[in-house]
Amino acid sequence: MPAAAPITASPPLYNSLVDGGSTSGMIAAVDMAWPGDMWELRAGLLDASPHLSKEVLKKAADRTDVLPESIIFEVLSTNPDELKDAELMEYLQTKAEPLPDYMIEVLESLRQNITYKTILQSQMAHQSQQQARAQRALLHNLVHNQSSGLQGLRDQLAAAQSLPTDMQLVDVFLQEGKTSQALG
Repeated sequence: MPAAAPITASPPLYNSLVDGGSTSGMIAAVDMAWPGDMWELRAGLLDASPHLSKEVLKKAADRTDVLPESIIFEVLSTNPDELKDAELMEYLQTKAEPLPDYMIEVLESLRQNITYKTILQSQMAHQSQQQARAQRALLHNLVHNQSSGLQGLRDQLAAAQSLPTDMQLVDVFLQEGKTSQALG
C-alpha cells in the first residue's frame, strides 16, 4: 500500500499568491522604495492584494515617506482578511504616525468582507479536516486489522508527519524489536 501524502497547511499554489510569491521580496520592495516610486509601489501592492501578509501591510503602513495615508488606506482596504487580525489593527492605531480614527473605523467595518482569499482559506481548512479524518480512519483500520502487516501501518504513520504519529511509529518499531529504526 503506498504511503499517503502528508497534510500540508498551505498548498504551493496558495503560497505563490501570498505577497506575490515572496514575502521577503515584497518587504524588500517596500523597504527600498523612494518617494518617486510611489505609483509603482502602489501598483505592486494592489496587484498582490488581497493576498498581502500582515508583515507586508505593516511595513507599507510605516512607509509614510513614500506612501500617503490615502494609498496606505487603499492597500489595507483591499486586504480585509488581514484586517481581522487584532494585532495589525492595534499596530495601525499606535504606530509612530497612526492612521486617522475615521480610517481605522472604516477599516474595522471592512473586516467582515469576504474575498476569494476568504473562500480559498475556508476550502483549504475543510480539505485539511477531511484529509485528517480519512487518515485517522485509515490508521484505525490498519491498527485493528490483524491481517494487515505492520509495514502498511508504519508507512501511514510516517506519511502523517506529526508528533503524535511519530511517537506511534516509534512504538511500532519498538514492538517489532527494531530499536535502531525507533531511534532514527
